[in-house]
Formats: sequence, C-alpha cells, structure tokens
Amino acid sequence: MIHCPFCKTDNNDDSQICVHCGVRLVDAAENVHLANKTTENKPEMKDGPDFEHNGPWNISSFFITLRQVLFQPAKTLMHLDVNVSLFNAIVYALAGGMIGSIFGGLWQYLASSTGWWESSGAEMFYGTFFGLAALWFMSPFIILLSLIVVSAIAHLFLRFTGETRPFAITLKVFAYSQGSSSPLGIVPFCGSVASFVWALICSVSGLAAAHKVSTGRSLFAVFGPLLICCACIVVAVSMAISLGLMAALSQMDGMGFLKEFVK
Repeated sequence: MIHCPFCKTDNNDDSQICVHCGVRLVDAAENVHLANKTTENKPEMKDGPDFEHNGPWNISSFFITLRQVLFQPAKTLMHLDVNVSLFNAIVYALAGGMIGSIFGGLWQYLASSTGWWESSGAEMFYGTFFGLAALWFMSPFIILLSLIVVSAIAHLFLRFTGETRPFAITLKVFAYSQGSSSPLGIVPFCGSVASFVWALICSVSGLAAAHKVSTGRSLFAVFGPLLICCACIVVAVSMAISLGLMAALSQMDGMGFLKEFVK
C-alpha cells in the first residue's frame, strides 16, 4: 500500500494518483522529502537574548537584543542559560551603559556650559571638557562595579524568600536590563529618568521570569534594597538635624548664661 503524505489515505501499490485527494503520489513523496531535508538543514533558533548567542562583536545582534529586552523583557529573559558564559552579557551591559554615559554626559556638559546649572555648582565639573572626559573614562568601571554590587544585593534579597537559580542568572538579568535601558539617555535631559524607570521595570519582569518566581518576590529583590537605603538616608538626615538643633539650643543656653554672668 502507498500512503498519501497529504491526506493520509492508503492507495494500491500501483497507484499513480491518490484516490481521495487526487495528488500525484510520486510528486507528493518527493515534495515531502525535500521539505523534511530543508527542515533538517535549517539552523536551530535559540531562545533568549540574541546577544547571548551571537555576540559580543555583532552590532546587529546588539540592536535585536535591545528591542527584545525593552519590549518583551519577561519573554526574552526567561530563557537565559546558566551554561552560557557571562562575557557576552557583561559586554552588552558595558556597551549600552557607555552609550547612555556618552550622551548623558554630553547633555550635562551643554546644560552646565550654557549656565543652566549655574546656581547648583555642577558647572564646576560638567562645564569643563576635563570633567566630561573624566566622566567618560570612569564610566566603564562604574558600570561594571554597580552591575556586580546591585546584582549581588538583589540576589541576596531574592534568596531570603526562597529558592533561586544561580547568581549568574541574576547578573545576566541586570546586565541585559541596564544595557538595554541605558541607551535611552540619548534623549536630552529626561532620558536618564526614563532609563532608570525602564531599568527597574525590565529588572522586575526579568527576575521573575528568569528565576521562575512570583512578581512579589522580584519586587522585593529590586525595591527592598532601595527602600532600605532610603530609610537609612532619612534616619541619617534626621539625626543630623537633631544634632544640629541640640547644638544650637546648647549655644543659646550658653549665651543666656553669659548674659546673666555679665549682669
């Protein structure tokens, strides 16, 4: 019996045409064979950020990953592979971070050199070419250090609430999130704010998807350290104000004692 590859009908061995659908059995068999051969030779499409597999020196892969993470962070970062080297993710974070740093520093230089920040004193640093060059020179080190520190703290907070995947996954999530949001600094003046907000969104979505945890745990890992830092700042400022008031009151009491003594 000859099995028709299209309608799955069994035909006699000497049949040239399928009795059910009328397709020439020889041609159909050849077409199916060619289709199977093409499918076998087709390269396997890998999930996750394109830069993870096709970086680090592929410029088109950088922009593909930029679009993936900015518009579909959870879907993209959920497929991060712990067995793939961290090198591509770190290069991506540095590349995206430097784009944001270059343009962000340029806007700051223009704002300070034109007198917009004259009252804040920022023009003393950003208003000079030396300050701008120093900012660009230090940026790779700042980006790398902040990436490691932020990832480590977030992973620690994530571990407080249960099991997680390895630290490399957390580092990759923040690397691709920050590397994708930093180029938003191209937008003059408001780009840094947009970059910060979008980095938080991508980090929360990415951590939840990559570690297979709830959004609540991801929010705790990202915003927990921020809230603690804000609380510490509030406490420090409150203590400083209190000490200043106490010193002022003590001085006023001392002045009153001197006045009484002179009389």
